[in-house]
Amino acid sequence: MEFFELPNILKCLGVAALCGGLIGLERETHGQAAGLRTHMILAVGGALASIISIAFSGPVAREFGAVNGDPGRVAAQVISGIGFLGAGAIIRYGITIKGLTTAASLFTTAIIGLAAGMGEFQIAMVTATMVIVALVLLDIVEKKVVRPATTHYLNMSLTDRPGVVRDLKVVLDEQGLRVISAGFIKDVSKNQVDLELMVKVPHQLRLDGLIGHLSGFESVRRIELR
Repeated sequence: MEFFELPNILKCLGVAALCGGLIGLERETHGQAAGLRTHMILAVGGALASIISIAFSGPVAREFGAVNGDPGRVAAQVISGIGFLGAGAIIRYGITIKGLTTAASLFTTAIIGLAAGMGEFQIAMVTATMVIVALVLLDIVEKKVVRPATTHYLNMSLTDRPGVVRDLKVVLDEQGLRVISAGFIKDVSKNQVDLELMVKVPHQLRLDGLIGHLSGFESVRRIELR
C-alpha cells in the first residue's frame, strides 16, 4: 500500500506535470493551440489514470472482496481516447496540413503520464527528453536539410501587358521561389490576368516580407498567399 500513500501519488503527478509542461512549453513557443497547459493537464490526467487503474485492480478491488483486475484496463482507454484530442489539433491549411507534430506530442505525452503514474520516473523523464530533442533539434535539421522549403498557393491579379508573366517569373526567381504548377485566366474586359500558382517558399523567407516585395511589382492588383 506504500505506493498509494499521498507523497508517492504527488510525486507521480509532479513528474508527469513536469514532463508534460516541458513538451507543452516547446509547442507553445511555436504558436500551437495545444501548448503548455494542454500538455501538462494531459500528462497529469494520464498519470492519474494509471494510479486509478493500479488501485482498482489491486488494493481497492480486494477491499470490496473482488479478485484482482487488469491494471492496464483504464490506461488502455487513455491511449485509445487520446486519438480524439490529437485529431482536434490537426487542421488543413490550404494545401498543407498543420498540427501533425502536436498531435503526436499529445499522444506521447499521455503515455509519459501513464508511465509516471506507474512510478516509472526514469522512463518518463528519458522519453520526455527524447520528445523535446525531436521537437527542437530535429526541427532545425528538417528545415535546413530535409525540408528546406514549404508549399503555398500564390494567387495574383495583374494588369495585362506584354511580358507581364515573364517579368513576374523573374521576380519570383529573385526571391528564391520555385513554381510547381501554374494556371491563369485572362479577363479582356478588365485588362487583367489572374494567376494561380503553387510555389515552394524557402523557410528562411518571411511571408510578410515576400508579400511586401511582390506588392512593389508594377502590374500587381491583388495578392493572396496561403
